[in-house]
Amino acid sequence: MKISFILILLFLCGTFLYGQEVPRQNPKKVAPNDTIVPGKGTREDQIKKIKEVKVKKLSDSAGNEPLKSKLVDTTKQNKYGDLLRDDTAYNKRYPFWIPTVEVLGALTLTWTYDRFILNADYARTGFNTWKYNIKTGWEWDTDRFGVNFIGHPYAGSLSFNAGRANGYNYWQSFGFAVGGGLMWEYFGENTKPSYNDIINTPVNGAFLGEILYRLSSNILDDRTRGAERVFREIAAAVVDPMRGFNRLVQGKSFRRTNKEVYEKEPLNISLYAGLREITDDPYNMFGHGTYSGIINAQFDYGNPFELRKRKPFDFFKLRVDLNIGVGRKYLDNILGYGILFGTNKQAGKMAFLIGGFQYYDYWDNSKFELGAIGLGGGVISKLPLSKRAIFIQVYMWLSYLLRETVRGLGLILRSSVIIILEEDWKLSLKAR
Repeated sequence: MKISFILILLFLCGTFLYGQEVPRQNPKKVAPNDTIVPGKGTREDQIKKIKEVKVKKLSDSAGNEPLKSKLVDTTKQNKYGDLLRDDTAYNKRYPFWIPTVEVLGALTLTWTYDRFILNADYARTGFNTWKYNIKTGWEWDTDRFGVNFIGHPYAGSLSFNAGRANGYNYWQSFGFAVGGGLMWEYFGENTKPSYNDIINTPVNGAFLGEILYRLSSNILDDRTRGAERVFREIAAAVVDPMRGFNRLVQGKSFRRTNKEVYEKEPLNISLYAGLREITDDPYNMFGHGTYSGIINAQFDYGNPFELRKRKPFDFFKLRVDLNIGVGRKYLDNILGYGILFGTNKQAGKMAFLIGGFQYYDYWDNSKFELGAIGLGGGVISKLPLSKRAIFIQVYMWLSYLLRETVRGLGLILRSSVIIILEEDWKLSLKAR
């Protein structure tokens, strides 16, 4: 046990030392077509015109991506005219000790709340429990399902975004999530360190953290002022609290630039609402049951068919379902996946994205509880037929599964066929 603990710490140290390598700062790494020019109209009018030009000249064509444009420098921008990475002249990497202190601070606040507000028994820790945890070893815990698959991943996302908000990339920030998870398992609780927690906290924490970080980037715009700027800062802080805190202490919340300085990708948000019936007899779909209201939000981020170099989560999909009216389980399910690495290929009209994906599956309703972490290869393909398009998507993951106290490895084959007619009507067929 001591040997494995030392190996983990050595791995983390290597990750953190690598994370201290500061990239070369390039103050010119900014899209010129996103720049506010003094003396050519008000700031608001110029931003509005910039957005109109992007919509008109850099929107999707009949193919798989926008047509080539002299407005775009593909070494710095995607085909939509947005930055491929945060501008390092305005988003520098801070010393390693700063996100480390923030991780410790977040863990301390969580422990303080558990110990003195909730008066939780597991939070009664001290030197004796720390010594016991280090010497005794690990176990599979049986905590509440929501705690393991929502609480721990969200805590992991805070540690992860302590790194991201201080200029570290996805892989480097993953080290902070692992470190935060280990510190909590050994020192934050008086129970034995948990295998499922140390999996859920960093792995799903990085998944949620990167998605929240990227969504907040799409909200932020340091060129704006007044009420719009206040709204953007508040909304981004709600989405990513750790980034919101860092923006305050770093002075970015009040910074004004003439340029777009954040990486962004096309984002489509779909909202649905309605009624759902869960039948009392699972074998009779037309039988009597219980009705509840549902609210659904789906986030489609990035274009999977744009020919470009891929980075973690520059393409992802996330769906959240809320359940209203039946019991206290309001969060019904969260489903999502994002690319970790991959490449785009073109074969005639057929476009492909081939790579490694991470998949997150959380179900917690009145009928069953199921959580899954998935990692594996996948293929997404698209065949455009004039204005009509046929999308064929196939994914395969080797997944760690947890259902209450049942654990195991499983092979998930997930596939879907989506037919879009005239960009207005959509028919989806899915199998799993």
